[in-house]
Amino acid sequence: DKKETNVAYITSKEKFVGYATRHSDLKNQKEVTAEDIDYIIDTVLNGRKSPLKGCGQALITASQKTELSPIFLLSLSAAEAGWVVSPGHARKNNPYSVNMTNTGGTATGYVFGNDYGTGLINGAIWINQKYYQQGQTSLHKFIYGKKSYCIPGEGWINTVTSIMNRCYRILDSKNPKTA
Repeated sequence: DKKETNVAYITSKEKFVGYATRHSDLKNQKEVTAEDIDYIIDTVLNGRKSPLKGCGQALITASQKTELSPIFLLSLSAAEAGWVVSPGHARKNNPYSVNMTNTGGTATGYVFGNDYGTGLINGAIWINQKYYQQGQTSLHKFIYGKKSYCIPGEGWINTVTSIMNRCYRILDSKNPKTA
C-alpha cells in the first residue's frame, strides 16, 4: 500500500465517472497529485498572481486529513474567494469564506492560519467537521441540508459544480486517456 504525501487516494466505493453533479459525494474519488492540483491552478491563473499558486500540496494534505476531494476544496475556494483571491480572504487566510462579511470595506471572518496553504487545510477540517461529518455530503446537501453553507440558491451549487468540472477537464487534457 503506497503512501506518498503528495497523493490523495480514491476512497469512494462507488465508481467515479469523471465529473461532478449536485448530488456527487464530496469525498475524494480520484487519484490526484499535488502536481495535478498545481497544474490546474497554473492553467486557470494563466500567469496571474494568486495566493493559490503552489498550494497543490496543501490541498492534498487537506484531502488526506478530511477525505474531502482536493478538487472540491480547490473549487470551493475558487468560488468563494476567487482564483486570484480577494484581499480580505487573503488577509484572513480564509479561502472558503467561512463567516466572512465585508462591512465598510473591512473583511471580517475566521482566520484559519498564518498562510494561505494552512488556511486551506484548517478550513477544510472545519468544513468537514461542521458539514460533511454531519451528513451534508453533497453540494445539494450543503445548501438544503440541516444548515446552509451560504445563502440558499441554485447559483452557488452550479458555480461550484462548474468549477469542479472545469478542473476535471483540465486534468483530462493533461492526462488524456489512451484506448
